[in-house]
Amino acid sequence: MKTIFNSENTNVMGTLLLACTAYLLLSVSADARPNVLLIVCDDLNDYVETLGGHPQAQTPNRDKLAKKGINFTNAHCPAPGCSPCRNALLFGTEPFHSGLYAFYDHAGFSDNVLKGCMTIPELFQANGYNTYGSGKIHHRREPTPKEWTEFHKPEPHKLVYKPDEGYQIGNSRKMAFCPTANPLEEHPDYKVASYGVEVLSRRHEKPFFLAVGIVKPHLAFVCPQRFFDLYPKDVKPPRINPNDHDDIPAVGRAFAKISDDRKFKQDKAWTRVRRAYLACISWADYNVGRVLDALEASPYADNTVVVLWSDHGYGQGEKRHFRKFALWEETTRVPFIIWDAREKKAVTGREVHDGVSLINIYRTLAEISGLEAPDYVDGFSLVPHLKNPQKPLPK
Repeated sequence: MKTIFNSENTNVMGTLLLACTAYLLLSVSADARPNVLLIVCDDLNDYVETLGGHPQAQTPNRDKLAKKGINFTNAHCPAPGCSPCRNALLFGTEPFHSGLYAFYDHAGFSDNVLKGCMTIPELFQANGYNTYGSGKIHHRREPTPKEWTEFHKPEPHKLVYKPDEGYQIGNSRKMAFCPTANPLEEHPDYKVASYGVEVLSRRHEKPFFLAVGIVKPHLAFVCPQRFFDLYPKDVKPPRINPNDHDDIPAVGRAFAKISDDRKFKQDKAWTRVRRAYLACISWADYNVGRVLDALEASPYADNTVVVLWSDHGYGQGEKRHFRKFALWEETTRVPFIIWDAREKKAVTGREVHDGVSLINIYRTLAEISGLEAPDYVDGFSLVPHLKNPQKPLPK
């Protein structure tokens, strides 16, 4: 297990600052404040059981979580790309305010970009929480003690592909849609989830913020064989209107990655691509389940808020489009669930059907934890809707 740093050991001034902050927060005891478990998935569209995006999808752990908490069935990302969505959500500012639409690496930000902004883990750490993270949380942002008490990067293993049992374009490591030959423990998402399980097994004297970033179903669509075996060789295709581009202006048609569609049709590979995507969704769900099971078995099961979301959706041939980067529902609609385990009501299946943006996560987590979000943060808190899912959302 490789840990990048532990700011409690390497940043004395930061520790003193946290101690002073904790003293100022004595009116809200650590025991009274909830822990937060943030689970992030990458490139996951509505192909989950609770959203019905694909009739064959098998995601029992997300389904179980959705029944416990509030399932936002019409949730959408701030922008359909990893970097702009994660920047928006973690800094709490819309791309049209920050200007961060493209795939910006944080090392390339100018001094004025996001000046004065504070990420969600920074907010929690500044208010007396220990913050732990692993996997893909930001997009290409190196972890710093300012955000993380501890950030874990697993030791890598090279995955061995089995293209004869799936599909691969040439020798591309990215454009592969097939099972792997490695044991489960050598896959990155397994290692990331294992870190989450380990953190939940610890004794914590302070409330914690734990972020677990699951990368699948991001390309390459590769995962252990057993998850491919969940699905038939010919999975059902999505409903596709062959004339769907006829009423779309040229700028809209340009969204479609037609070259991928042509290649998959030429190779008669669409069903293998979609099967691999579904397999990776179930593999991600398996690892989500490992973390949720660890929470349930931990002393923190009754005092933790769980938030699960994906950074954007993913096209699987609708409008001849593959991947993300389009302003269509399949690329913007995402799973989004909030479960406050402190609730003791025996109510299941609570859903919010109005349209909602992930930008609201920042203010929601701040309010639910008794923290004050910075003034610049966009969106609104969803806490009233956690208490009453039928409450109309602000216009």
